[in-house]
Amino acid sequence: MIVTYTIIAFICLLIPTIHQLIWGFKAKDRLTINKTGIRSAIMQLAGTAIAYILFTKMEGTNPNLAFQTGITFLISVGLVVIIQHLLMTIRSNK
Repeated sequence: MIVTYTIIAFICLLIPTIHQLIWGFKAKDRLTINKTGIRSAIMQLAGTAIAYILFTKMEGTNPNLAFQTGITFLISVGLVVIIQHLLMTIRSNK
C-alpha cells in the first residue's frame, strides 16, 4: 500500500512539469507560455496537496517530504517557463 501511495504521489508531482514542457514549447507567444505556466503551477500545488495528504495517511513516512518535493517541482516549472521565454527572445531576435 505504501508503494502504491508513493507512486501516485510522485505521478501527481511529475505531471505538471511534463505538461509545461509539452505545451510550453508548443506555444507561439509569451501570453500562451504564461497561461500554461500558471495552469502548471496550479496543478503542481494541487498535486503537492494530494501528495501531502497521501503521505499523512501512510505510517512511518514524513509528510514534509511531499511538501518539499512539491516545492522543488514547482521551482522546476518556473525554471522551464524562464527557459521558454529565453528561447522565445532568441528566436525573435534572429
